[in-house]
Amino acid sequence: MCRWMDRVRRCRRGDDPGFAMLTVILLMVLVTGLATVAVAAAVRNVHGSGLSRAKVQAVDAAEAGVDDVYAELQNSIGTSVPCGGDIKGTLSSGSTYVVNIDYYSTYPPAAGDTPIACSSGTGLASAPAAALITAVATPTQAYQGAGNLGTRKVQSLVRLSPLPSSSNGFDQALFSDASVTTTNSVTINGDGGLNGNLYTNGDFECNSNSTFAGSVVTQGSAYVTNSCSVQGDLWAAGNVKADSNPTIAGMLKSSTGNATLQSSVGIGKGITVAGTCCSSALGKTTDGKTATSYWNPVSYGVTGMAAPPHIEMPRVQFVPSDWAGEGFTEVSWKDVITPALKNSSHSACTDLGNWSVKNGVVNVLPPSKTVEPLLIDALDDCSGTGISMQSLTLKLYADAAIFAPSFEFQNSLTFTSGDGAVHNLWLIVPWSNGSETCESSGVDKTVGGSSPKISFNINSGLYFNNIHTLVYTPGGIDGSNQVNMTGKVYACDFGGSSGDLRNSFNLTFDKDLGVPGVKSTVPTTYNVDVVYKREVG
Repeated sequence: MCRWMDRVRRCRRGDDPGFAMLTVILLMVLVTGLATVAVAAAVRNVHGSGLSRAKVQAVDAAEAGVDDVYAELQNSIGTSVPCGGDIKGTLSSGSTYVVNIDYYSTYPPAAGDTPIACSSGTGLASAPAAALITAVATPTQAYQGAGNLGTRKVQSLVRLSPLPSSSNGFDQALFSDASVTTTNSVTINGDGGLNGNLYTNGDFECNSNSTFAGSVVTQGSAYVTNSCSVQGDLWAAGNVKADSNPTIAGMLKSSTGNATLQSSVGIGKGITVAGTCCSSALGKTTDGKTATSYWNPVSYGVTGMAAPPHIEMPRVQFVPSDWAGEGFTEVSWKDVITPALKNSSHSACTDLGNWSVKNGVVNVLPPSKTVEPLLIDALDDCSGTGISMQSLTLKLYADAAIFAPSFEFQNSLTFTSGDGAVHNLWLIVPWSNGSETCESSGVDKTVGGSSPKISFNINSGLYFNNIHTLVYTPGGIDGSNQVNMTGKVYACDFGGSSGDLRNSFNLTFDKDLGVPGVKSTVPTTYNVDVVYKREVG
């Protein structure tokens, strides 16, 4: 028979398992609830983080769209400007943007002012003084359940001021109507800034330590390699390729083509291309790295981009009255050269050197020996041969312009100031008439089986001491081997057989050096002053 205390002990021992189980279940319910709350909080944080990232990407894209319009406006001509909705693009993050632009005839625009009518292809109805730019960007995709909350808007007001090109019609340090190749230490310096520009209506290729203290504009394609340095923008109508450590300090732009780039390429102010970048629409470089790791912003698939402004070769003819109006006295080439010849058996046009010229020095003076600006006509005197000189020093005591059928300078030819003052020199092969283009020029471009004819040949040492020089030819030019000059070079073709400009060709731009009687045909462009740029939604 069980005693009472024993029964109590046995009953308590029998109740323990059920009580423990109940405790465990309660704890599990509590933990599960806490875990559910934690997961929900984590999901909410991830959602917010993803949305924040999408917004940042959208803001970057909107700012890139506004920057693209800045670049378009700076290179627009007259009333030919991008209209609202013309500029569209995609960043390598996948974010897209569309830009609306309202132009106004006065600055600052007042509330209620009506924008100037603008239509794609024809541009504005009148010249603008201000533009309100609004870029709306959307990230690569809306975040889960976020709708369009990732869409952002950036707005900018700019003042547009007319910026006419140089009235002398010669705004470039180098101009070529055909393709240009530079190699082996070609250096173009600016005139007080980054204005040592090159323009070509063909393709552009730059390699082997060539440096441009300015921008390069090409109506064709561009290829930069091997430590080529463009300190301004590189703007091509077609494709752009870059590899092996070149540098573009400004923007890289392609109006219709693609950009194919290695990650070693240095680009300072971003990329804007109509096609793909950098070897695919996803923004990969040719060595497989992500483009945005190296350049920002990168915009590809941009529609509405303007073509690079087209510039035609200025027409320079032999018009003595234009020069007479500037105080020049016309003389013949033989009048200047004959007094310097050792004897009458030597030609005044060819075979000119230290063996045929007294003391190897020509004083560029008229027969009267008076010091005055000279217009020197060698077109008739040297009509069948052109001028060929080497191993000579020519001293100028005033400004001088030499017109000849062709020039050939070799072996340490020096133009120097005879009185220590700076003088201007023009070396010009003129057009035969004013209606031609480079393609239809009367200058024979196929003489001797070469194309084009090299009507200006510089080889093995050409130096200018206190002489600023404009070189001009509607034929071809070949410049190489220690050329040092201040001025500008204009040619229908840079046609050297081993690279157009090469082997220590050094030019410092002189922005003020023009040709009497030749005016600019390039319409007005705009200076873009940014009043503000801010996120508005």
